Amino acid sequence: MPILLPNALIILDERDRDVLPAVRQAPPWKLSWISLKYPEIFDRIGEIRGIVEAEGIEIVIYGRNDQIEERINIGAVTRILRTGYTSFSGIDRRNRAGQMAQCFADLLGGEPVDIRGEESAAGAPAPDPPDPARGNVSLLFDTEQLGGVRYGLPRILRLLAAYGARATFFATNLVGRIYPGIIGRIREEGHELAIHGFHHEPMDGRSAAEQESAIRGMVQEFGGGIRGANFLGRMDAATIEALAASGISYFVYPLINKYRLVSYPRRTPRHTRIRAASGSIWALPVAVETYGSTWFSVRNMVDAALEDAGRRGIDHVSILCHPFRDGNLQHLRDMERLFRYLRARGLRAIPLAERVRALDAGEATGGADEEAIESWQPEGLSITSPRDARDIASLPAENLMHIWRKVRASRMPF
Repeated sequence: MPILLPNALIILDERDRDVLPAVRQAPPWKLSWISLKYPEIFDRIGEIRGIVEAEGIEIVIYGRNDQIEERINIGAVTRILRTGYTSFSGIDRRNRAGQMAQCFADLLGGEPVDIRGEESAAGAPAPDPPDPARGNVSLLFDTEQLGGVRYGLPRILRLLAAYGARATFFATNLVGRIYPGIIGRIREEGHELAIHGFHHEPMDGRSAAEQESAIRGMVQEFGGGIRGANFLGRMDAATIEALAASGISYFVYPLINKYRLVSYPRRTPRHTRIRAASGSIWALPVAVETYGSTWFSVRNMVDAALEDAGRRGIDHVSILCHPFRDGNLQHLRDMERLFRYLRARGLRAIPLAERVRALDAGEATGGADEEAIESWQPEGLSITSPRDARDIASLPAENLMHIWRKVRASRMPF
């Protein structure tokens, strides 16, 4: 069956022309193109926005992501344009051109690509399961870039199987259309599939009825059985109403314990049942994100989140990852270090749907809050001084890394 696709703008780095075939249109896509050097992308944002508005562009497709070459922040571009996005970028620096060419062919082929990635490790003996009494962790994977699905996701699935862990994958319908086999494998291996937008488009600013129709379409295209959603940074109060009306059980919101310069945000990972007009829905916090952080910082975030959750008697934290980043060869070793660390702490890796079942049954340690949709607001940033010996010992290294990230970011106008 042909893939139904939206109007798209491809932003190609002109230095990649020799790697990719000369294609201008590839039905059923309706394509617009712009070729530039990616370090100049912000200088030409007005020109790009003009194309988006004139051509009714619904999704921007990037030839490079922010993990290779100059590592340009394409997320900032997408936020300015307020479109959906994906990327056919390669993810491994050593072979990024070849991977890019393959993903480009997958993207424009017009038919689903029959791949399942590397052989599963599900048949291999997993380590002894951790003690549930020590707590639970949910590993979340935002799955929207083609290279992340074709190359990173099979590696992530092998790690999950090897460590006997189950996870939640927030996938766009677009990657499900292009790679249906590997998306099916997520469910076959005991993981949870949840929605992430048709093509990572903004949900906010639309009516609740429009959003509900879109959400129901996302769920139907995945064959039903969907309990969760991740529209981080792309949702509003109408989205919460639409999710509840569509029968979705939970959504995630950011509550990241990222260390800041000379201070530490410490937030309690509240699990809140929100009362909406058409029913209730759980708001579940994301306390840790690996994106843009070294293993040293990720471990500090995990420790801080577990400490603050434990202070309230909560036995669960969530960690957000990305296959195009955490599944690339530059970061895969750190991903496995995270798996080993969580196991050493005795934490059991479960999908968020399992956490919601425990909350619904009143079995979740630490209980939960309940609020009306009109009054619910995610907890604001809480700045504190270092609380313990770990914070004090981490201060010099975290500050140096923070300054380095600011220096790198200063070269980009956002």
